[in-house]
Amino acid sequence: MTQQRMEEVMEEPFGNPMPGETETDAESAETSLQSLVRRYIELHRRKRERRDEEKLDNAELEQLEPVIAEQFSKRQIQNQKTSSGETIYIQQEIWASLVTDEDGTKTSAHEALRKHDLEWLVEDNVNGQRLSSWVRERVRNNEEIDEDLLPFLRISKPYRVKVRL
Repeated sequence: MTQQRMEEVMEEPFGNPMPGETETDAESAETSLQSLVRRYIELHRRKRERRDEEKLDNAELEQLEPVIAEQFSKRQIQNQKTSSGETIYIQQEIWASLVTDEDGTKTSAHEALRKHDLEWLVEDNVNGQRLSSWVRERVRNNEEIDEDLLPFLRISKPYRVKVRL
């Protein structure tokens, strides 16, 4: 939608007066609603612009980080203070993940952790994003969800305000 068309739509009334409202009340409410909608769209646009700027900054940071780390390593320094007082430093991080079995599960890794008294690390869990996606797909395809499964699911259908710019 072009900027001009969006402005035209913003000027169009949103509907008839609510029950019990006079024409003047309705006009005032429409003006107020139009102001709220304009502000919402303005904030949404600013948020998108900041997000785009953040993506560019993050891409540049990703390029700079290995170069700086390599230079620190070559010079055998761990940190450096700037003339304006900031300190940049190198810190090693350690992360771990489980190896997947050939069948795509992590059963062997889970068994090994349990064998070493690390069962507290093993969780039987459902990924909420995947579960929601499954439910949305069923609804979209007009497929039923088994009755005996419904007591174990909490399905919500909130309304969200969205903007497409």
